Amino acid sequence: MKRIALIVLFLLLVTGCGTRFYYSQLDWLIPFFLRDYISLNSEQKTILKERLLKQIDWHCKTQLADYSGALRSLSKDISNTDHPIDYDRLNDYYAKFRGFWTELIRQVAPDIAEILRTATDAQIEELFENLDERNDELRAEYIDLPPEERMKEREERMVKGLRKWLSDPTSDQEQAVSAWSKQLKPIGQEWLLYRDKVQEEVINLLEQRKELPDFDQKLVEILTHPERMRSSTYKAKSDYNRDITLKLGVNIIHLMTPEQRTHLLKRIDSFATDFEKIKCDS
Repeated sequence: MKRIALIVLFLLLVTGCGTRFYYSQLDWLIPFFLRDYISLNSEQKTILKERLLKQIDWHCKTQLADYSGALRSLSKDISNTDHPIDYDRLNDYYAKFRGFWTELIRQVAPDIAEILRTATDAQIEELFENLDERNDELRAEYIDLPPEERMKEREERMVKGLRKWLSDPTSDQEQAVSAWSKQLKPIGQEWLLYRDKVQEEVINLLEQRKELPDFDQKLVEILTHPERMRSSTYKAKSDYNRDITLKLGVNIIHLMTPEQRTHLLKRIDSFATDFEKIKCDS
């Protein structure tokens, strides 16, 4: 499951490489299961490229200003040491950045449905096999490991993220991460069950893709609102983990040294500037 923290709020939008370089690559908008799970034929690749060019134009002209604006606002809040950012404010940013992602999925989902509607039986079989293989990998990584090892890896990932955005964390920050990791409720099993349920719905639709007149509409609904298939147990654990992770984010910000704050603000402002400098085709 996505890690809910200050670090993730940024990573929903950007990666470690240069933003402008990354944005110029078509692959960034290709849905993961079209790129990694199905081998497209030449006709499908042509259709996909045409759709992607239109989507990138839409994204550049309608979304990037909102991204940079949100980052500038976050930077302003973090720099205000007289009124440190609190839980509610950080939660607002989480909702905003998640909303950007949801809007992106809503925009590209019809194109995904159109491509999958043209898939051959062999491509669908390839999709099923690759999904099963990926699920086995995820189970080995997040469920089969001993609890102590999972906790250790979780802490290491968070500290690595802090180091990337703040520079080296302080001992107090590392202790906060350790306490956070111990508080998290195990969610891997519920997450995989949820993943299986969503995939099962998609698979059932794909098997009827040639008969269902509303195939595209049904698939778009699943892609844009998969959370409707979450069990009550999964939702409760997920909400709890998000809550304590946001609290960790607030705590980390309050524990920042002046040097860390400067480092973080430079990183945020750099990404905002990169978004603002991207030129859209007129």
